[in-house]
Amino acid sequence: MLSLVGIIIALALLIIFAMKGFNILWMAPILSCFVIIISGMDLKEGLTVTYMTGFVNFAKNYYLVFLFGAIYAKLMEDSGAAKSIAYGIMKLVGEHHKFAMLIATMVITAVLTYGGVSLFVVVFAVMPIMRPVYKKMDIP
Repeated sequence: MLSLVGIIIALALLIIFAMKGFNILWMAPILSCFVIIISGMDLKEGLTVTYMTGFVNFAKNYYLVFLFGAIYAKLMEDSGAAKSIAYGIMKLVGEHHKFAMLIATMVITAVLTYGGVSLFVVVFAVMPIMRPVYKKMDIP
């Protein structure tokens, strides 16, 4: 039960730190250490066996999805397609309606996901489109 509480606390802290701009590549292992200690596991074994095994398996299983998603996002950004889509969405929603822009982002993501596109690909597709809009509208 204590390890479940530790996981919930670590997840909440990860969200808070990510929103504050902390690098997730640093925060994930640090908060994993917190969960390992709270769970009563050996820190060395928890990091080298449990954490790294899960991380490496995840990276191995989704490497190609991340690779091609990142290439697709970079192509959209470099070609200007992402900006033109973003400004079209901004014209449709309105330049001064931050909440409506957040809802539009959620709807776009939901439509792509429910349409069968992998969530990882959706993240790489939506991010270059919405980044210029969020930057212009001062949305973190």
